[in-house]
Amino acid sequence: MRLFRSRWNGLASIIGVVAVAGSVASVTARPGPPAADEARLRQALEVITPALPKAHVRFLSHDLLRGRDTGDVGFEIAREYVVGQFARIGLQPITGPSYLQEFDLLEAGADRGSELTVGATRLAKPDARFTPAWLTGRATWEGAGVFVGYGLATHGRDDYAGADVRGKAVFLLNGLPDNWSADRERARAAAARVEIARRKGAAVVVELTPHDRMPAGASAGTEPPRRVVVMADGSRPRLRVDAAVSGPAATALLDAWKWVAADGTTARDVGTVRLVRAHDIKRLKSWNVVGIIPGSDPARRNESVVFSSHLDHIGIVPPDANGDTICNGAHDNAIGTSQMLASAEALVRMRPPRTIVFAAVGAEERGLLGSWHYVRNPVMPIETTVANINLDGGREGTITDDVIDNAADLSDMARIVRQVMGAQGIGVTQDRSPAALVGFSSDHFSFLLAGIPTIDLKPGYSVNGDPQRGWTERMHYYETQRHKPADN
Repeated sequence: MRLFRSRWNGLASIIGVVAVAGSVASVTARPGPPAADEARLRQALEVITPALPKAHVRFLSHDLLRGRDTGDVGFEIAREYVVGQFARIGLQPITGPSYLQEFDLLEAGADRGSELTVGATRLAKPDARFTPAWLTGRATWEGAGVFVGYGLATHGRDDYAGADVRGKAVFLLNGLPDNWSADRERARAAAARVEIARRKGAAVVVELTPHDRMPAGASAGTEPPRRVVVMADGSRPRLRVDAAVSGPAATALLDAWKWVAADGTTARDVGTVRLVRAHDIKRLKSWNVVGIIPGSDPARRNESVVFSSHLDHIGIVPPDANGDTICNGAHDNAIGTSQMLASAEALVRMRPPRTIVFAAVGAEERGLLGSWHYVRNPVMPIETTVANINLDGGREGTITDDVIDNAADLSDMARIVRQVMGAQGIGVTQDRSPAALVGFSSDHFSFLLAGIPTIDLKPGYSVNGDPQRGWTERMHYYETQRHKPADN
């Protein structure tokens, strides 16, 4: 029996999966819920009607919320909405009567003359973008530079061979070699290239995106600027490059270095490099909204499962062809937040044995910062957090026969989810979309860095047995709606 099917985006299917996975997640998984648990789950899911999550999505993606950007009043309205929903559902606050985790951020303001000089070539905006010197606002570095191709040092490849980059500026190519681009394991390894450069002693890291590798329809300086934000101590879960050179300017540097893709002798000296970073630095705040269902089993209530879903989106952008400027973020991530609220609605009635934490996190679009704050300031000890279930995105109007389990293969979560799903006749597949090839594109990455087994659940690709229909719809979303006013 397909217990979790729904006529609205397969939503009850996802809620059922996360409810069961959240209840049974452990080192030793059961093949499915026992009869008593299934009966309780069935009763709990009766409260989840299509109208409930639709109402959440409708409100959170309304123009009134101005795209829920970090630091904007629209996000604060969304925050208070989720606070009210947590209280209505009956979740326990985390501090006295409060559900809020507040955290401080730094935001890059106006560029005050940042520039990158490589030999005789001087680059500034819009050909180059610069990461601020967060704690001082201005910093200057000068020294030798080395180009190391893609900067890969894994899976039998070493682009650093013969190069000493200690105390130098390292230049890396954006993207992957052709024979790496479809390999999930290699792509994941390549995602750590900035960390690899730092471990090898690089003082500065610069990324190059040459003209023939620019995203379709984009060129340097023409895309809407994205706000750059970090934690108040300058940290973030992913290390950033110090500067990035795009388009013809990057191509010109590669031509000057006489580098071609087929060149096997990648690493080479590029002369003297001077990097000046000068920015205004602003301070702002954001919040996570966190509620708890205390565990019902005295022996396991000190263990927890964390549901995460980012509440923010990207706010206001230049007008599109229809004159719309508000990125409402219905799919990204009002749907994910509605899924989490619906999961809480069901689980509070099941009284699971472990404590369940629900975290609607802020500042995901600015670098996974809300989840990064949570794992460094957890409401339940990280050491006894047994799993994270992240909900980021969905699709309305299509019933899928499967779900996507991003990053589950990095822990025992893959086996658990497949066992639970298999018992319900629901398939499991991997995400093939560009942003998810590495599997680290959402808040589950912060939990992964903290050593917590994690999964990022999404509707799958198979529709009435057709494995390509959902994929076609997903790619249409990426091309026409994602991070655009059309996502409404």
